Amino acid sequence: MSNFNISLQANKNIGGALGGRKSDDANGKTENKRKKEVKVVCTALFLNNNEIRTLKYMPETLKYVMYRPENLEWLDISYNYLQTIDRELLEFPNLKTLYLHGNYIANLEEVKKLADIGTL
Repeated sequence: MSNFNISLQANKNIGGALGGRKSDDANGKTENKRKKEVKVVCTALFLNNNEIRTLKYMPETLKYVMYRPENLEWLDISYNYLQTIDRELLEFPNLKTLYLHGNYIANLEEVKKLADIGTL
């Protein structure tokens, strides 16, 4: 899960010239810093040209680098060394675009595994 804290307080050096907020109010008190938590949601992943041979552990791995990997909509795993379409792709129910070209998938029956993803 990626969390970023962003300060909403204007920089003192900006001042009134660029329309920034004053850091001191009329009583000379410093304005309290306000922070907002931002969660970065990634819906596209490009893993093309990486010599990937299996997708066996991909869902578990993505949990460490993405916030809510189940929301993945676009996956490019083209030009790797995949010979089969692993069932792990079914763990991405919102997948709408999947690039598999340039791999070593010789049996077209492998594509039937993707029928359970209704959004493809």
